[in-house]
Amino acid sequence: MADDDKTREAMDVMRQQAAYYKIDIDPVWTPEELAQKILDAQVAVKAKADKDFAAAKKVKVLMKRDGWPLEDMKVPAGNTCDVPSDMARRWIELGVAERADPLPEL
Repeated sequence: MADDDKTREAMDVMRQQAAYYKIDIDPVWTPEELAQKILDAQVAVKAKADKDFAAAKKVKVLMKRDGWPLEDMKVPAGNTCDVPSDMARRWIELGVAERADPLPEL
């Protein structure tokens, strides 16, 4: 009985995740199949984020606090990094970073 409750609870959580990723659930899927579909969607979302990040026009910023331009890319405070201009704008407005552009030659 306890295993049935855990399976039901896991399926409820996975249904919420599936809805987030806009996955149409087939009622015959096992919990393992649904979990794989969710994992596939998560990988696809991350791949798109990585591709968009790589293609975006970048601005160099100096981090005032630790930041994560990508889910798996931590930039510690005090370091510089190149981030998409829209992200740089948000971070600067929030006080997380400041511009780190070189001064123009005189």
